[in-house]
Amino acid sequence: MAAGALVPNARRDNFEEDQAWKEVRRDLGAVAKELSSNAYEISNQGQLTLDKLADKTSEMGEALAAARRGGFRSENRLIEISHEVTKLQKRVASASRDADLPTLASLQALGSELVDVKTEAVRALGGPEQKVDVEEVELKARNAMLAEVWVLLQRGLKPECLAQALKALTNEYGADFA
Repeated sequence: MAAGALVPNARRDNFEEDQAWKEVRRDLGAVAKELSSNAYEISNQGQLTLDKLADKTSEMGEALAAARRGGFRSENRLIEISHEVTKLQKRVASASRDADLPTLASLQALGSELVDVKTEAVRALGGPEQKVDVEEVELKARNAMLAEVWVLLQRGLKPECLAQALKALTNEYGADFA
């Protein structure tokens, strides 16, 4: 472009919209786009370092520990933790693509830690697990069934047979069924 090809406009806050100015804007736009892409790439690479990922993983662990101390009362916080962990898992996966073996091992350890954090957060969203005492449930079911059988036996058996049935059931199941 020739010297003096750009002409300031009357207000002196821009240039005249002529062919020379359009060429300069196009050329500057290409340079700006390339610089922007480079800056974005550098920023991403900075976020994918092992130290950064380890720090972020620790932050997520601490956030979950704080939620745990609070009794997992805030569902929104648990959802937020889960969402952040998902994003962090993607970053760990990206960092793993070109990592050397020692770094890859460290990244895999971070990935496992993130899975643990996410699993606990999602489980906490489901509410507390209720422990079921299988033996107690079976005992209650058996006693309910025996009580029904006893009622049927009382209706259908003669008193002398009923006494024998009571003795047999008591010997086998104890006196709790009736």
